[in-house]
Amino acid sequence: MIKKQNPAVHLRGLKPDTSSSGGAWIEAREMTAYLQDRLTNTTTTEWQLAGIQANWPQIAGPLAKHTRPMQIHNDTMLVHCNHPAYVQEVTLLKGELLKRIKQTIPTIHHIRAKYALIDRQSDPALEAKEPAISDANLISLQAILDQI
Repeated sequence: MIKKQNPAVHLRGLKPDTSSSGGAWIEAREMTAYLQDRLTNTTTTEWQLAGIQANWPQIAGPLAKHTRPMQIHNDTMLVHCNHPAYVQEVTLLKGELLKRIKQTIPTIHHIRAKYALIDRQSDPALEAKEPAISDANLISLQAILDQI
């Protein structure tokens, strides 16, 4: 006789609880503990990249407005720069940048900089700042100039 499978979602690594009738799945608290353990012990490059991107303004300082970490492959991090001059700047400062990055992620040993367009809308650290002179001040200045 073939048993019907439980319609609950099966997560890899979890096994049905056979001690109770019907093969009920692991209880919610055990599932929570399992997921917390998996997330805590995960050291994938996506998590590493997300951590670097979140802390990029502190790591890169003024360069953060013109650069963005985009990818980690093996032990190399790819940084996109919005101008060729910043590619050179990242290249010259990669020793200092690596030292700061290695404090949290010691597996990154190289930085490669590449000229590419950076989407300023997707990263709050790169958003344009307010202009130094507001529209109201510009209108006031224009009125003063018109009187001269």
